[in-house]
Amino acid sequence: MYQKEKKNQNLVDFNDILDCFKEQIKLDPIFTSKFSWIFVDECQDNNTHQIAIANQLVSKNGVFVGDNKQAIYRFRGAAPQLFKEMTQTSERIYPLSYNYRSTPQIISFANELLKQVPSFKGQELIPTAANGPKPSFILCENAANQILRGIMLDIKNGTPLEEIAVLGRSIKPVSVQTLQILLRKEGIPYTLRGGDDKLKATYIQNYLSILKSVVQPSKISLVNALSILPAVGPKTAMKLADKVIQSGGNLSILRKENARYAQTNAFRDYLDLEDYKGKDLLLKSLDFIYSYHLVPRYSRKSHSEPSNKKKIIFDLLYNYLLGFKTISEGIDSLYVNEDDPEADKGKIVISTIHQSKGLEWDSVHIVNMQEYGIPYLSPEDEKDAGRFEEEFCLAYVAATRARKKLNMYMQFMNSNNSYSSAKPNKMSRFIKEMYKNSKERFFNFIVLDVNDDKSYKENLYLKLNQIGS
Repeated sequence: MYQKEKKNQNLVDFNDILDCFKEQIKLDPIFTSKFSWIFVDECQDNNTHQIAIANQLVSKNGVFVGDNKQAIYRFRGAAPQLFKEMTQTSERIYPLSYNYRSTPQIISFANELLKQVPSFKGQELIPTAANGPKPSFILCENAANQILRGIMLDIKNGTPLEEIAVLGRSIKPVSVQTLQILLRKEGIPYTLRGGDDKLKATYIQNYLSILKSVVQPSKISLVNALSILPAVGPKTAMKLADKVIQSGGNLSILRKENARYAQTNAFRDYLDLEDYKGKDLLLKSLDFIYSYHLVPRYSRKSHSEPSNKKKIIFDLLYNYLLGFKTISEGIDSLYVNEDDPEADKGKIVISTIHQSKGLEWDSVHIVNMQEYGIPYLSPEDEKDAGRFEEEFCLAYVAATRARKKLNMYMQFMNSNNSYSSAKPNKMSRFIKEMYKNSKERFFNFIVLDVNDDKSYKENLYLKLNQIGS
């Protein structure tokens, strides 16, 4: 049905474009004869469709460059085995074994990782850079706090901000979102790659607008907050915002309004927020946005969506905003302004591992180095050798983005550090296997206190190291 509909509407998708190109090459043999050499880079990322086109283009001489240890796009048909098959039919093979990027310590760690995958045997790297510190695996209570500590140490040691990266499978986990809050609090600029900045989400900025319009009104915050209310359109919101600003920021002046919208519960409840301070204001504003914005707007997606978004707002902002002398200071540190066009200059990079491939930084911090993080393998995936290889490649790519310093982090608990409901995370099998075989030869194993109960930490540490034994 999909193919038929595309044909009816005279449309093509990306695969169709490849097909069209492939057919055109067949029809026009003169095209390929124009080139003496064809050079194809990043071959491990090509699927069978793209490899067929590459082979078709090479009428005379071809050079294919790739690294099957970095094949992390299996979900779209690329796999380590495909590039390996290409090398088996090549007339000449030149192994590119020398690594000019990373320290010998990081390369030793990467080479030890390789031993866990028999199909990558003989592909070890030879380092050429100067020595540096051993990589560190950090088992901790709060990953965001420890990553911030690592970043602050990088800065203290003179590492430029743009030479620091935080990498993960995804940038959605709570630890990464909390890190964003901490970086903002410290005034450390960052940029995101491979995902959305949760703090820029409309519903979170609307919550901040409501708070700012109450504690320190600006025209933008007033317009944003008033526009949420039923029956208040953009023009009315602008008019009401002007009245408040002209009165010196006196929100109570709107109590004199007698229009239809002023008779609604939403309008009255909004003005009543002015009566609250501190944590009461944060909670009452949260209830307000839940009732008059989240429920009307998001309940159609799913019954639980408004509650989920309310929890995200609370988890991200409540404790953070209470940590300032005034709520107004906290709001100003989070309120979104348009970024400078030179987005990444002078900023720490927070990125998915997929988006980081081909890039490098002096200092790399990898989050969620645990089972169902790196690697992420479901019970069904465990039966698929290809999926294990793909997860290994993801860990390998992340580790080899680092030039001088590599830190990996894992939290003890998997749910906001609430020991009553959370369960211990399981150590990444890649780290566990290396530790079982070589202890701390290839990386420093750092265990930070969970709390004052030393026996609790020791018992949990032992439990983590006995998984699968």
